Amino acid sequence: MKRLTHWSVAAFALWCLGSAPVYASIDNGERNKQNVFTYFKQLADLGDANAQYVVGKMYHKGSIVKQNHHHAKAWFKKACANGSEMGCKSLSYYR
Repeated sequence: MKRLTHWSVAAFALWCLGSAPVYASIDNGERNKQNVFTYFKQLADLGDANAQYVVGKMYHKGSIVKQNHHHAKAWFKKACANGSEMGCKSLSYYR
């Protein structure tokens, strides 16, 4: 998958994180949320820094998965180590 596609999906996921009430009104909202998380988690597990940042953001905000700052910090740390500037900036919340 091309990097542009990752950014497009990442932008959509972040929009969803910021507008959970609107997103929840989509048919099968809970399943869609889980699909978004599963997609990014799979990419993150493969080492994609942008996906690692998005997974960290999901845990940080708690809008798609249960809020867990320990997991958020771990994913931001991985994202930062893999070159994500946003991952590094987000990691600063936990220092």
